[in-house]
Amino acid sequence: RGRGDVYKRQVLDMAQVTEFQDLIQVSPSVTYTQSGGMRGSGINVRGIGTSAFQIGVEPTVSVVIDGITLGRTVQFLTDLNDIERIEVLRGPQGTLFGKNASAGLINIITKRPSDEMEGSIRLTATDDDMFGGTGQVSGAITDRVRGRLSFFKRDYDGYSKNAFNGDDINGDDSWGLRAKLDIDLSDRTNLYIIAD
Repeated sequence: RGRGDVYKRQVLDMAQVTEFQDLIQVSPSVTYTQSGGMRGSGINVRGIGTSAFQIGVEPTVSVVIDGITLGRTVQFLTDLNDIERIEVLRGPQGTLFGKNASAGLINIITKRPSDEMEGSIRLTATDDDMFGGTGQVSGAITDRVRGRLSFFKRDYDGYSKNAFNGDDINGDDSWGLRAKLDIDLSDRTNLYIIAD
């Protein structure tokens, strides 16, 4: 791989990295440019990246989650829930991760199902009417099958009003769910299924 940095869950928790935009708090080579809408937002690695207001433009900094490349910026500007580690790879990564990773790559690896039963939930509420929560549960289902379920939900009305009709704007109403099965088919064969 190219030169890069690895940020494990403990570092992300200490820096309170809970959504993708917070990654700039731990990685000095990553910058995030926010626009009025998510379409124009962009990610730069070492100052190189793409900010375009066209939904059809693929960014030059690619994001891969569990081996799947996300082709549009709007797809990965979301909560970082149940993350094992994040790798920030600087420079072109086209040989290892495919096309259009000419400026760098952010590789996000989520946690695999665990053998022991575990779970957690975190709720957030602020004085400006933002509510949210994340959670996960993981453990063995049978001797050969392990499962993991994680979710996030965020609801925020927005911080400004539309002068024409009085509606709140620039808010957020998002949610996500990820389910995983880790199945030992034999001593040498493993099947790993992720639904996101």
